[in-house]
Amino acid sequence: MQICPRCGTVIREGETECAWCKAPLLTKEVVAPPSAEKDWAGDIASRWPLRISPRAWLSLFLLTAGCLLVAMTVFGILGVYRGTRDRTFENRRAAVVHYQKGLEYLRADRRELAAAEFREAVHLVPDFTVAQEALQVVESEEGNIQSIPTLTPASDVLAALYAEGKSLYDNGQWAEAATKLEELVGAAPDYRGGEVQTLLFDAHMQAGIAATEANAWDKALRQFDQALALRPNDSDAMRQRRYAETYRQGLQAWNSAWDLAIQAFARIYQEAPQYHDVATRLREAHIQYGNVFYSKHIWCQAAEQYRAAIQVDQTAETSPQNLQAQKADAERRCDAEKRRAAATRPATPPPESTPAPEAGAPPAQGYSFVAVAPPAADYGRGCSGHYIFGEVYNGGGEPLSGVHIRAVDQWGNVYANTSKNPPDQGLYDIPINDVATSYQVSVVDEANVALSTPVIVTDTGRFVDGAEACWHRLDWQQK
Repeated sequence: MQICPRCGTVIREGETECAWCKAPLLTKEVVAPPSAEKDWAGDIASRWPLRISPRAWLSLFLLTAGCLLVAMTVFGILGVYRGTRDRTFENRRAAVVHYQKGLEYLRADRRELAAAEFREAVHLVPDFTVAQEALQVVESEEGNIQSIPTLTPASDVLAALYAEGKSLYDNGQWAEAATKLEELVGAAPDYRGGEVQTLLFDAHMQAGIAATEANAWDKALRQFDQALALRPNDSDAMRQRRYAETYRQGLQAWNSAWDLAIQAFARIYQEAPQYHDVATRLREAHIQYGNVFYSKHIWCQAAEQYRAAIQVDQTAETSPQNLQAQKADAERRCDAEKRRAAATRPATPPPESTPAPEAGAPPAQGYSFVAVAPPAADYGRGCSGHYIFGEVYNGGGEPLSGVHIRAVDQWGNVYANTSKNPPDQGLYDIPINDVATSYQVSVVDEANVALSTPVIVTDTGRFVDGAEACWHRLDWQQK
């Protein structure tokens, strides 16, 4: 056997040049050693690596590529078949769900929505004859909807829906589990008795709680609403929904209406102080509202807010030491204002010689006032402007003039006026802004020291007869 020394091609006997590379050949023939028959592996190893011709390499490459192509084609066909089978199953399942929804719309006498559901079912499964017939009946004005049959989905469809929903539920994917189980209930409300209903209710509840932890309050409310649709009187669902709605109201008022934020978070804190971060929120809202009053030099109300913040048993961003210092400073300034006001008043006669207060006389130090009734909207005055108005009475029910009424909006802006002298004795009106906001309205003395507890008046900035007023009546009476 002879091998070409240039390309390694095997040379046939009698050839004088390589058939492949045309190289001249040696006359010496390469002969295997006598021991080759006994030790062929060692002989091959001694001559490794073997030289393979380019033509052989090309043949080997083409063969390998052909095998790979055939394998890919086979697997591709199997994948397409499986994908087509899965899509067919999904379409079939979805078509059944749309058909069931169409029946629900028919029971509610909503033919257009029912037709849309039947149309979608036919689009997904063109040979869905029952859905085709239902669509023809609904679209025909003379069609008898009573002839539309109910449909019991195939057991494999229902079993697949249940298995998917249960798997998602077990993995803690609450919202996805609820969606899948809703499909199952829509397709077969009585499937597996009350087990699916219980699983679905709990999935909605857990999804709602998870949404609150993620601060997705709109999603949480939707989940709790769906849970309540299944169990309208469930106390836990109602409570969780109330907390979520109130917390969202507090967030909406954050940085814009501290008084409303305080009201919202305080309602939750009274019932569930450990709910979410409501304690920290309430404490911070009191601090920020106190800062608003402090910046407006309304020292006494600033001190009141700081005291309320300290009473909230929760660590906040503001350290207790700083908060205590803020409170002490506001209280010191409040006391100084009271002393200055007392020093400017004439001396009060002894109690035994103190005459009964005359109509129109301003209240002396220490007198207090209460709101006669909650604020009332007055629609009869139209909306020539936005006002808080009313009348002030003494203890005997007589109009009292010279009384200071103050309204503070959510940004700390102060609006004030005094009850009038005759002929409009006791009447007062305070012009306010025409923007949506709330006001804390109080009776105060000359030093702006509150003589009553504040009453909240809310103005929407618009007028809708019977719904949104521009004039808000609030009457006061002296104790």
